[in-house]
Amino acid sequence: MQIVNLKNVTERIIETNNGASDARTREILAALVRHLHDFVQEVHLTPAERVYAIDFLTRAGKFTGDLRNEFSALSDVLGLTAIVDLLNDEGAGQITHGSLLGPFFVENAPLVEYGADLRGDLDGHPVVLLGKVLDKNRTPVSEAQIEFWETRADGFYDVQLEGPYTPQLRCRTFTRRDGSYKIRAIRPTGYTAPMDGPLGELLRATKRNIWRPAHYHFRIQANGFRPLITELFPAEAEHLDDDVGFGVRESLIVRANSGSQEEALEHGMPFPFSTVNYDFLLASSSEAN
Repeated sequence: MQIVNLKNVTERIIETNNGASDARTREILAALVRHLHDFVQEVHLTPAERVYAIDFLTRAGKFTGDLRNEFSALSDVLGLTAIVDLLNDEGAGQITHGSLLGPFFVENAPLVEYGADLRGDLDGHPVVLLGKVLDKNRTPVSEAQIEFWETRADGFYDVQLEGPYTPQLRCRTFTRRDGSYKIRAIRPTGYTAPMDGPLGELLRATKRNIWRPAHYHFRIQANGFRPLITELFPAEAEHLDDDVGFGVRESLIVRANSGSQEEALEHGMPFPFSTVNYDFLLASSSEAN
């Protein structure tokens, strides 16, 4: 019988999902329905508020496409991304902490060689990022795919620029046999969360800080290891303590070192320039998620 009342509606809905063949699907749906129904009763959600919520999500969908994901940004500012990352990091031991993918990740970035120079004719202080990708025992991980992206000096990602899309400060590359990587780029710039859609509506309503600290994005994948999505934050960046996306972890704050003229020649960089050294530690795919 499908007739429901306030006392039985939650369990009736959960029962309808029991036919799912996958136990994990049943577990997640049951918990989702139970918590969602508890939330509605706790705040005594009105019909008008339910309609507004559906409209809000519908508009978020309209702002989401290949070059921007409004739902990803909402996940960040509501702390959902942070708690998922922290929960999963805790189960895997001493590995590099995860952080935000962000709304401006793009699949199939240009494939470049080790040490590629992404700067082109862009403004910005030159930086060389280098280090290794290692397992928890600090054994090198060769042929790990690194996807890298960052803002321009004006605080915008390439996907936010008007006109036909042209990748800038974004690439895919692979580690060498010794696990090493090297990317030539620029010092990143902090920026505000995108304010032209539902996310901006939420942030204005709550009068929150809207700024993200400057950061470099990385997504690293290798056979036999859990994918790592993370960010590195320059120690001098503003808003490390009030990141709108809750992405900062102490272990992800990095200090840039001033390179010498000899190092500039070695790396093929102008002088002055800076270096950022960071080793990424991956968890095996068999470890807790």
